[in-house]
Amino acid sequence: MRTFKVKEVREITGLTRKQLYDYQTSIPPVSTENDAGYKLYDQEGVNRLALAAMLSELGAGPAKINSIFGTDDYDVNNVLDTLIDEAKRKRDYFDDIITVAEYLRTLGAKNDMFNINIFQIQDLHSYATYLRKYSALSESIIKRVDSKKLLEGFRSIFSGFKAVRSISLNQELINLQIDKLLMFFENELKINGFFGLTAFTQSILIIKDLSERIDKKWGEGFSGFLSESILNYQLVHFSNDFLKFSKEFEAIHKTTELRDTEYNEVSAFLVENIKKWFGYNDYNDIFVSIKSLSLLIQYEEIAIDPDLKTFFPHFLQYLDEHRKKS
Repeated sequence: MRTFKVKEVREITGLTRKQLYDYQTSIPPVSTENDAGYKLYDQEGVNRLALAAMLSELGAGPAKINSIFGTDDYDVNNVLDTLIDEAKRKRDYFDDIITVAEYLRTLGAKNDMFNINIFQIQDLHSYATYLRKYSALSESIIKRVDSKKLLEGFRSIFSGFKAVRSISLNQELINLQIDKLLMFFENELKINGFFGLTAFTQSILIIKDLSERIDKKWGEGFSGFLSESILNYQLVHFSNDFLKFSKEFEAIHKTTELRDTEYNEVSAFLVENIKKWFGYNDYNDIFVSIKSLSLLIQYEEIAIDPDLKTFFPHFLQYLDEHRKKS
């Protein structure tokens, strides 16, 4: 029977001495020492350690590995199934990292944004799912704009934006163009206009070459001007509705400190308002968008009503609870 010294096992498997020691519970050497005082492993032990090394690379700890190899009904096929499951989980995790990192890179993330844990690991999958969803939706909308009539409609609206940008950045004129774009989504594409605006701004940020194509045809920075103008338009309407609501709310609830039921009342209003002005319907989408928005507000990229800004942490908690239930 061929046996292997610890040094050979380490060379074959890539495991450290500590890992070999940690796995001795389930994959012990066949002999504690030979005449020269070395621990020895047989071929089966080396085979198991090679699988253990792969599991370790995928994030399995000693307890997990010992539980797999330490059972009487050990079956290599079960181990391979575990390897496949762990590898898929890891692949999905890395895909999430790539999706979110590419989005942040497109936004031009700031160094200190990550010190406040706004993109926590537990939310990574939520962000990635949101970005993939709106990327797919945006691309499907873009593909529908393929007829001559629809292309001309888009060009006409973009020409209006370009004229406003080059002559005067008058907010009323910008809003007039956004109104035209909103009606274009509703009348020509037969979708919720505000959802169309949201999907359009997301597409500029998510679809890599779209902003480049827009800037090439309509001028450097034009895509950024469009997305910022639309987001501002939606936020102003959203914030104005909140301001009206908060005044009415304060007249009814004259307490200096809100109770949970009152927070929930405000949160429910905000959810309906977000559906109205942004076209969102899914709690996870609202949660991700509000969390992203709170980051931009914190770093003063956009301005919003101070009362609304103060309320964001409570609102995020409300959304998080509801998205977990849905």
